[in-house]
Amino acid sequence: MVAQDEAGIFQQVDEPPVPLKTPPPKYPDSLRRAGVSGVVAVAIVIDERGAVIDATVSKSSNVGFEKPSLEALHAWKFKPARVAGEPVKVRVTVPMHFRVQG
Repeated sequence: MVAQDEAGIFQQVDEPPVPLKTPPPKYPDSLRRAGVSGVVAVAIVIDERGAVIDATVSKSSNVGFEKPSLEALHAWKFKPARVAGEPVKVRVTVPMHFRVQG
């Protein structure tokens, strides 16, 4: 049977979502100046139209990277996930990397 939670969000799909528009997060100036790199893991829900409708930080190397990660992901657009050929809501985790260019 298909893994779907009470909100109708799938954990497993036949075709995963495909990123179409992925604007990068804004690197906080203070962290860039300090030479701080990091990563934020964000659990997102993508709806049947490919829009990010929910984003929650699940892990973070620096709290200063969390808000820019969430803001960027809300602007992302996907080709929706599919189950049996039909678009569905899905939850996936996306890593947002912040690297100081040397």
